[in-house]
Amino acid sequence: MLRCREVVELLATDGWRTAPLTRRVALGLHLMMCRHCRAYRRALRRMGAATRTLYRTVTADARQVERLLAAVRRMSTR
Repeated sequence: MLRCREVVELLATDGWRTAPLTRRVALGLHLMMCRHCRAYRRALRRMGAATRTLYRTVTADARQVERLLAAVRRMSTR
């Protein structure tokens, strides 16, 4: 069984995409049982959606947008 810290790391780094099947199954089982990790995953998804929306709507120069995206990525890995 995965611990919450391992789940957070997998979700924040998208490591689950390349993880072996057994690890992805363990992640799914953990998420079924742990409401806190489900909430964290929801928050990451919402943050990603908001960032994508902002990226499409902001008329700032590319450097400003890249700095914003980098800041969001750093926040999501903490």
